[in-house]
Amino acid sequence: LQDYETALQAYTEAYALEPQPEVLEEQLRAAILARQYEKVPDMLSAARTRFPREAARWTRTEALLLEARGQTSEAEKLYQRLLELDSDEWTTLVAFYQRTRQFKKAEKIVRDRLRQNPQDVETLFTWANLLERMNRVDDAAAAFQQVLRQNPYHAAALNNLGYMWADRNMRLSEAFTYIQKALEVEPESPAYLDSLAWVHYRMGDYAQAWAVMQDVLRRDLLDPVVFDHAGDICMALGKTDEAVAFWQKALDV
Repeated sequence: LQDYETALQAYTEAYALEPQPEVLEEQLRAAILARQYEKVPDMLSAARTRFPREAARWTRTEALLLEARGQTSEAEKLYQRLLELDSDEWTTLVAFYQRTRQFKKAEKIVRDRLRQNPQDVETLFTWANLLERMNRVDDAAAAFQQVLRQNPYHAAALNNLGYMWADRNMRLSEAFTYIQKALEVEPESPAYLDSLAWVHYRMGDYAQAWAVMQDVLRRDLLDPVVFDHAGDICMALGKTDEAVAFWQKALDV
């Protein structure tokens, strides 16, 4: 609910009851999200002393702190060091590069991983999402479909492929089919329901889009994309005041 100060207090109490590194990491993340940056270095120092074998965990948290403070170059160095500590953290570095729009660096990492294991489903899925972020739509579609050939029930791949097309107002009938298949796997997912609302909107069925969006809004009140979509749908239905209110909520979040 974005009440990070209350979350921080709750994690502090939880750690007192269960002093485990996983709980301490959440306490640190809550402090960062609450923008209590001045507290975090001492907390991190104490964490490293208490749990010296959790070097990757504390390096990841320190990098997150630097990123939150806008110290992107310093954060990048720590994320790279994190990869040296734990090779499985490559997805963390790729996610950082995507957030900071350093797509070429992300591409190099994922290509290297694919050379090592060209059939790994989650690497292919990461590659497909990266291609979509780079607006290489045809390449991304081919990568998503490669994932689905190996796992036809990969809900996120089904959804992301359908949403990619719907968001670009293309291949809408196919997009609708893929999103429906994602919802057959995970029918309660707010993200996939939002995709369904959006493809209805793109197809001009505004009433059905709004019916689905109302279900989304009962489930997810934190995603600015959801509010933005709700605003567009309301505007298409002539509900101008409601549209403006939803767009304002998107900006507030």
